[in-house]
Amino acid sequence: ALSDPAQKLKVDQQPTPKARTVWSLVFYLMGIGCVLLTFGASAVFVLVSQRNYPGGVALQTLEEYLQQQLALPSSTNSNRQLPVDVSIYMDVASCMSGVTLFGQENLQQTVTGQLQLIKTETNENPAIVSFFKEGYEDENQKSTSMSNDDEQKQFLGYTHVLTEQTDIKGYHLIKAVPGYPRIVPRKLRIQTQDAIFVYERDGFSF
Repeated sequence: ALSDPAQKLKVDQQPTPKARTVWSLVFYLMGIGCVLLTFGASAVFVLVSQRNYPGGVALQTLEEYLQQQLALPSSTNSNRQLPVDVSIYMDVASCMSGVTLFGQENLQQTVTGQLQLIKTETNENPAIVSFFKEGYEDENQKSTSMSNDDEQKQFLGYTHVLTEQTDIKGYHLIKAVPGYPRIVPRKLRIQTQDAIFVYERDGFSF
């Protein structure tokens, strides 16, 4: 028997097996909740990041478009002369938002390969798919004194353009690629806006 009141009080304050079970369950559920919360947050950020590379998506969109055009029957263009060189201009916004060397090489190999398969007897020269990436090198810099018309004229030597500009004279829009994602808590959705525009020069065809 415990004659010391303090010792008896200490024994009485020890948690019962039932109380220990309850607390164990609480901590277990809290741990599961933290894991689920972390997983959910990671999933949201993955969804956001997927929409954060419009330049790469634009390049892939152009590749798919060119493949579709090359797959059209030759009867749709009786004046088709192949191979046809393809030159692609990509501005800084495109290059900084997902355009990769792998994407360029993949487009180049795919389009060049298809052009070679359907080349005509009148043109045996190999087709060329070239890229111009706007940058900060001396040869790629734009003059800060350029007017809007001058900026648009710089595209005229290219068959296709990937740019953040919403309109280019002498070109028609193939597709606007969404980007710049942001989370809208009130609507529980990820909101984007048109970021990179894929253009083709008017009158260009294979």
